[in-house]
Amino acid sequence: MGKFKWCLLNLQLWTYITDFTLASLTSPKPFFPIIGGRPLGILASLGVPIPVQLYFGFGCFGSMVASVTLLFLYRHQVTVNMDNFFKFSKPVQLAIVSINYFIYSNLTVPALLTLPEDQLTVKIEMLRTERCPPKDLLHQNSFVGQSSTALLPYFCFLIVFVGTECGLMAVHCSWVLFFSTLTRKLSRRTRRMQVKFLFALLAQVNNAEV
Repeated sequence: MGKFKWCLLNLQLWTYITDFTLASLTSPKPFFPIIGGRPLGILASLGVPIPVQLYFGFGCFGSMVASVTLLFLYRHQVTVNMDNFFKFSKPVQLAIVSINYFIYSNLTVPALLTLPEDQLTVKIEMLRTERCPPKDLLHQNSFVGQSSTALLPYFCFLIVFVGTECGLMAVHCSWVLFFSTLTRKLSRRTRRMQVKFLFALLAQVNNAEV
């Protein structure tokens, strides 16, 4: 396993932090189909501003997602040949990891910068337009994140990006292990172990997300 166990530990830590944040610290109650909600956790009891709770909660979730990409990057770099075009140097790997953590931990920044300033006006408008508005929409801790779907393409892009990033690395690893027999001299036992590690990674990520 080597250093891979520390990548797994990193994912588990961010998973536990995210679970604790969403279950206890923020405990968001989403409003559907309104893009908003109401925090019911410890931070709300302490009077922490809602934008701060949003940034912190989604920041933890984004770091967990970035930890998943770190797992795939590590397994990919261990699997590919030294002379392969996609065998990155340590500085390049560090840059990829840093960019992933920066992007996903700050994924709510565009939404926070475009929050409706007059929450009361937006809430009243929602009461007029929604057929079944939430009962506690006018509560002081309730908020409306967006009054339109302008940021929907942005969040869809992030989902597609992380899926494509991890998917391409997994597919390339599979190609090297199952088909690229002429470019890498691996014993049958070593190749079998690498395949098991790849499937273990997929199972670990699935368990962490669930």
